[in-house]
Amino acid sequence: MATPQHKAAAEKYLTSVYFDVLEAMRAHVRPFVTPISKVLAHDHGEQLGTGSYIDIRGSRYLLTNEHVARELQQHSIAHQFSANDSVFRCINPMVALSAPVDVALALIEDKVWEHSIHTALPIPQSRFASKHAPVQTELLFVVGYPGAHSRFLFNTLITPGIPYLTQEAPMVASHGNPQYHFALNYSPEKAISPEQRAQPLPPPPGMSGSLVWNTRVLECHNARVAWTPAEAQVTGIVWGWPDVYLIATKVEHLPLEDLAKEALAQAQLRAALAQSHAP
Repeated sequence: MATPQHKAAAEKYLTSVYFDVLEAMRAHVRPFVTPISKVLAHDHGEQLGTGSYIDIRGSRYLLTNEHVARELQQHSIAHQFSANDSVFRCINPMVALSAPVDVALALIEDKVWEHSIHTALPIPQSRFASKHAPVQTELLFVVGYPGAHSRFLFNTLITPGIPYLTQEAPMVASHGNPQYHFALNYSPEKAISPEQRAQPLPPPPGMSGSLVWNTRVLECHNARVAWTPAEAQVTGIVWGWPDVYLIATKVEHLPLEDLAKEALAQAQLRAALAQSHAP
């Protein structure tokens, strides 16, 4: 029988492994993600949600939730490349599917992507799993931009990304459609951080649009394969927060190819109309 000392040592070891995975995934995913803000004035904005850059057939797109993109009906929305202070308005139309999928996509033109120096990268389409199917008790990773940690200083929206390592939770039908959705544990009062003076895990508003990564740590361990963050795959997209859970749409219900095709067509139409009205 394991003694209390053995149990404490095992728990300490597992915690150190979790922190190593958390830090590795945070560094790996950082170039892919962006805060999404709503533009309130030319020099002022407010944190709205989270987005990711993805690559589909050689073109780059901004991916988020439909309910985040819906803000375009009232305000412009903007994104920000990694390691760059500039904020770029979304100039192309968002092509979207509402609930139960809740996903939106817009083309990012080359001239925007190449406007300034940054470290952003698009997620290759091959990194999206064909189906949400993590092994039991697998570690799942999310990084997003909660509004509670955002502030506007010196005409700049300061929005730190919050990484979070968790596991899948039982899906309650009242929280979503089990055919389309899955749940993640998200309990701020129970979360622990590798940083000694870390802020508490914030409420999730602003995390909408965050991609869920299946780290595949346990899958690799069971297969006796060395793990690196490059093994991780996107397995869903977060859209809701009932009680102590995050709710995400399963990756197999994200029609990225179809949305990208329509987003490209909409961007080309916008460019043609703009050209026709040019002096």
